[in-house]
Amino acid sequence: MWPWEHLAVGYVGYSLLCHAAGRRPRGWPVVALAVGTQFPDLVDKPLAWVFGVIPSGQSLAHSLLVAVPTVTAVALAGALLGHRDSALAFGVGYLSHLPADVVYPALIGGSLRPEAVLWPLVPAAD
Repeated sequence: MWPWEHLAVGYVGYSLLCHAAGRRPRGWPVVALAVGTQFPDLVDKPLAWVFGVIPSGQSLAHSLLVAVPTVTAVALAGALLGHRDSALAFGVGYLSHLPADVVYPALIGGSLRPEAVLWPLVPAAD
């Protein structure tokens, strides 16, 4: 997916959560959301394509084995520092990125790609 598509998917999900809670998305949490929607690619693409230290542009930060602890750590840090809304928004953004990368290929005529989020349990997606 393109960066703006990840941003749109994340924003729609976050906006629905906000509106369900009687609030509007705004301020720093929206910035944190935007960073979260791009985070897996900001980590994996340079590590794979520039430095060659991971096998694919969809491996380390796209893996659920990394994403879940990362989002948990950000949530704990946000709670400790008084930035729960921003931590939640980052988590929504990050966790929206992963299923989007699994489902998007099927939407454009390919097939589901669960391997995109299962590294190192399965070989990395290209």
